[in-house]
Amino acid sequence: MYQDRAAMSFIVSQANSLDVEGNILLFEFENVLDLERVLEFEPWSYNKHLVAFEWAVDAESMPSLAFTETVFWVQLHNIPERCLTQEIGEAVGNMLGSTIQVANLEDDGSGSEFLWVRVSLDISKPVPRCCKLWSKGDHIGWQLLKFECLPNICYWCDRVIHNERECELWLRGRET
Repeated sequence: MYQDRAAMSFIVSQANSLDVEGNILLFEFENVLDLERVLEFEPWSYNKHLVAFEWAVDAESMPSLAFTETVFWVQLHNIPERCLTQEIGEAVGNMLGSTIQVANLEDDGSGSEFLWVRVSLDISKPVPRCCKLWSKGDHIGWQLLKFECLPNICYWCDRVIHNERECELWLRGRET
């Protein structure tokens, strides 16, 4: 599901925007339901670059906002069928960031192929590609993580906050 400006204008009936500084825009919503719908359909991207949202009470609070959290749907693959539970989804989601929701296994349409977890992630850190799964102290195996609607990502450091031409690892590698 690709989110763009046309999709946002469909979801939002009325919003005013103000260019604050750099790449920061302040949106003022006339209807709280519009704001909630925008946040519900995260992540948003523009030209395949991530758009991070923060809830601000007023323009004066803008400098204190970090823009480091974004919500993603994550598919957890390679999980044994006996571990396809709400509790395992919440535990893995909390390892990645903070769990927002675990999709109902009966209603998500994935059958018993994977767990679907909505997670708030710190985007200043590398995006994980896999994780270890433990159950009752026993190592079950490595789980593959597939992020839905993941925008451009730096393949040098696995972060979504810049591309490889702006990456310190890439720049240091070119100097040698």
